[in-house]
Amino acid sequence: MQEQTKMTPVRCSPHAFAASFAALLLFLFLSFAAGTISSHPQAAANSEYLPLAPGKHWVLRSPSTSKPIDLRVADHEHGAYQLEFNNPWVNSVMHLEPAGQQILLRALSMGGQTKPFPDPPVYFDFGLAEGKQWSNSIGTMTILSRHRTVQAGHTYHDCIEIKEVDAKGSQLFWTFAPGVGFVQFGEGKGAFVLDEKSSDLTGSSTASSAASEKGMASPPPDNATHSPVAGRGAWMALAANPAANQPFDAKNVNERFEQSVLAGVSYVYLSPKWSELEPQKGKYHFQDLDFQIGQAQQHDLPIICNVRVVDTNQKSMPRDLEKLSFDDLQVRERLTSLLSALMPRFQGRARFMLVGNEIDAYFTAHKSEITGYRNLYLAAAAQITRLQPGTPVSTTSTFDGIDKVAGFLKPIFDATDFFSVTYYPLTPEFIVRDPGSVSGDFTKIKDAARSKKVLLQEVGYPSSPINKSSEEKQAAMCRAILRELRSNKDVFIGAYWFTMSDFPDSVVDDLSKYYQLAGADRFRAFLGSLGMFDQRGNPKKSWQAFSEEAPLLSK
Repeated sequence: MQEQTKMTPVRCSPHAFAASFAALLLFLFLSFAAGTISSHPQAAANSEYLPLAPGKHWVLRSPSTSKPIDLRVADHEHGAYQLEFNNPWVNSVMHLEPAGQQILLRALSMGGQTKPFPDPPVYFDFGLAEGKQWSNSIGTMTILSRHRTVQAGHTYHDCIEIKEVDAKGSQLFWTFAPGVGFVQFGEGKGAFVLDEKSSDLTGSSTASSAASEKGMASPPPDNATHSPVAGRGAWMALAANPAANQPFDAKNVNERFEQSVLAGVSYVYLSPKWSELEPQKGKYHFQDLDFQIGQAQQHDLPIICNVRVVDTNQKSMPRDLEKLSFDDLQVRERLTSLLSALMPRFQGRARFMLVGNEIDAYFTAHKSEITGYRNLYLAAAAQITRLQPGTPVSTTSTFDGIDKVAGFLKPIFDATDFFSVTYYPLTPEFIVRDPGSVSGDFTKIKDAARSKKVLLQEVGYPSSPINKSSEEKQAAMCRAILRELRSNKDVFIGAYWFTMSDFPDSVVDDLSKYYQLAGADRFRAFLGSLGMFDQRGNPKKSWQAFSEEAPLLSK
């Protein structure tokens, strides 16, 4: 189930790429840091000060922000190491070549684009004496000290501190410990310092190598406060739509979103239909998406996005492609081209991607198309991981379709990096099930996931008496689901509650026509009472339950 209404009446301008990727990256970091400590993608080398191996992983934390700096060596090929640099502002991949005590920058990848340097500049030079400096297209670097001491669990002596200054005079500070690598970024009380417990300084590359052999993305780094990878809690999102009696404008959309963040929301879920993103061949409409990405940026939240190629019981493709098979070359090229245009807009915030929504409903009636869709999914997943290495990709089933995941849908779901499911605890007749069923349902979901991480892509529960529900039942179900998430935070990535406010009658009418499901009265009641606020904007009892339970997910 997905909301069909537009989420944005305004557009946020995306950042344009400059001629120098290194200069652009510095500009973005400084823009988002706004006077605090800025970041720059980092190199790795087989030197004493930056020992390197695929799988090595440094996490640096600052008391001034909850988001860490995360550096992970993802791969080594053609003489260069690929260092994924994830941080509170923007993500990138550095392609680095060790040359004795010098570190050369071979290429920089960011936002789905890669800038090679035919004459690689020296990014770090660990062989110079204290006070010496060098300059190139990146800026001017100076060895400030070869005898810094950094306290980060252990006390690191004889550290090298390098100061980087770009053409505009912006300054960056990097500190390396012998035999360890990155131990500090920045200076003063807000400096990012090595978190040894969260890091892997041994260079264990088992997970990375296994993923590489399967053509899959490496696990995502812990660069979010509630990262499911680190097991620090489950993420929570909410469809923060205005009440039915409010104008659907930027002011009300933003006010409701602010309200949701204060209530405990920790990520943004996006679910654009392919047909809406590409209304005409090669002509993309990103206005609504850009608005929501802007909200995520404003509140420093990660994003999970599902590009709806299949949407429940129908295709959601551009009109000129609808009659073509999923594995038609035109379809594949158009989808990968869309992803090439889409991924840079996230500016590194898309931590998980999905291709297809509730696909069990469609393929139950179109089993002959499963192989073609699997081929299209694999092409899309490969494109996503090329554009943003380390991004897990999946597709979604309904809870009622879980049995099919191990059956005729197995070829598709075997190819996913995590397990995603929508969960509306109802009978096929749109009668609510008891909140006491949640624990057993979660067990069924975990069994279907077969040890993969789980995303509750959507969760919802109506309050209408026509569905044999009530405000009390909705509140009890909300508490039961969020508490079960908290109890299983080592398994669940997070959940997206659908929705904040009851829809206007006009939207309910449109959705009823779109899905064309039986049981019209109960289906309308279901759609019209999913909110935690009624049509007049008054909170239901479920809003208090959500506001009390959602913040606890991060504990």
